Amino acid sequence: MNDDRLEIQEQPAETPIRVRAIALDEASFSSRVIFRWIAITILVLFAAVTLGYIINSLRLLLFFVVLAVFLAYLIDPLVKLIRRPFKSRHLERFMPRPLAIVIARGQLHCPASGRAGQGLRRKPAELRNKPPPGDQRHEPPL
Repeated sequence: MNDDRLEIQEQPAETPIRVRAIALDEASFSSRVIFRWIAITILVLFAAVTLGYIINSLRLLLFFVVLAVFLAYLIDPLVKLIRRPFKSRHLERFMPRPLAIVIARGQLHCPASGRAGQGLRRKPAELRNKPPPGDQRHEPPL
């Protein structure tokens, strides 16, 4: 009869496993330096996220500041034009800059208040049939 069983061989007694101690290279960083770099990285990331949050919160305010600066540059020539006659006659006290700014803003936001809006008050049908006021041309006879 053929024995299909595995033969168990006796193994010699276990040899002790040698454990080597892992030693870091003298040139590697100390744990204190590694901790310092991690702390600095976390602080920089926290500062960046906080700055992003602040900028995002002030986004609408910054938009209005930029818009105000743009409008200030836009109306500055008009303010100078309004004040020019008073400056040439040395009567600046009668047209201070804030008053000139208010007048210029009124002209910008309400063009019907000045000459720019005279044509806007007429009806579109009148615009087609009649020349604007002050036009010296004569209409041809029918």
